[in-house]
Amino acid sequence: ARESTLTAYYTPIEVARAVWDYLAMAGFSAGNVLDPAAGTGRFADAMPEGMAGLASITMVEPDPVSALIAQHAHPGMAVQCKGYEATTLADDSFDVAVTNVPFGQFSVYDRRHAGEGMLVHDYFFAKSLDHVRPGGLVAFITASGTLDKKSSSARRELAARAELVCAARLPDSTFRASAGTTVTSDVVVLRKRHERISNEEAAGLPWVGTVEHSDGVRVNRWIAEHREAVLGELEVVSGPYGPQLACKGDWAEAAASLAGRLMELASGSYEERPLPAARGGAGSAARRTCSRRCTWRTTATTTACTAASTATTTSAAPVSTARASSPSSTPSRRRGSRRSCCSRAKTARAPTPSTSARRASLPPSASAWWAWRCTP
Repeated sequence: ARESTLTAYYTPIEVARAVWDYLAMAGFSAGNVLDPAAGTGRFADAMPEGMAGLASITMVEPDPVSALIAQHAHPGMAVQCKGYEATTLADDSFDVAVTNVPFGQFSVYDRRHAGEGMLVHDYFFAKSLDHVRPGGLVAFITASGTLDKKSSSARRELAARAELVCAARLPDSTFRASAGTTVTSDVVVLRKRHERISNEEAAGLPWVGTVEHSDGVRVNRWIAEHREAVLGELEVVSGPYGPQLACKGDWAEAAASLAGRLMELASGSYEERPLPAARGGAGSAARRTCSRRCTWRTTATTTACTAASTATTTSAAPVSTARASSPSSTPSRRRGSRRSCCSRAKTARAPTPSTSARRASLPPSASAWWAWRCTP
């Protein structure tokens, strides 16, 4: 717990609810949700009641105390107590990822992203894009450096894999009450692309580059072009590494208007998970069901079933003879086929020999064994 105090900025419940409200307005109502920096489960606490029974959250939290609290507070949800880089979640398995990522000027080692040189808050975006399916959303609260830092390498990599849907800048007082810190943060919403674009094409997107604001301080080009995304006033203040840009304002008012502002700025929406293709394709419309509830996929098999049923009703013995002389005249009885159950039910068979008849046909040694086996 002591190690996480420098990076774990627990989210105000009002901000978490605003993010969920935006996701609902964007079209998400049910599915698999990933929270890769869950803490005690603040986003799970803020989930709307209408989603509670329809959305399943998988939470990841490295701090054992916080993970234990999250597990006890949300017994029906999966909680993994490990670092995000140590998880082995399946790719393209989540519809939405939502969290408040850890902020910090350090990197974590992940073999899959080892050559990207991302800071921890950028790394959470990159890894979450591995696990969210194409068309799904990644809605994270992150440090303003994700969008504003001079180097665009991390943003270029993210832009090649996802498109920016919308973003909003929160006042630096947002985490003062919950974490005792003053930091300017952004809500950034990405939608995973179905196909990756080239780095050259990604580098030309507005949100990848930066422009000068004043006094040599730079701001993201998309933020500069959409000043309504700033829920406060931008000011240049003194920071640990020199002048830096801060957003000043009332964080409670910002939280109240966050969902609506994101929806106004959104350039896209959530894409629902495509339904699996119906088995049988176009032929599925020709399915038929016989009296024994056997599903017949084509008209041809339905005709065969009807013919076999008619022949059985007319005369049992001729059907058995015809079957012996011409196997192709009756429906197939391949193992595992849906035709077999109906064929066995509707096609007459030769009577089963009695026990005495089977016993008489056995060789002497077998007959003696049978007599011993059947003796009471």
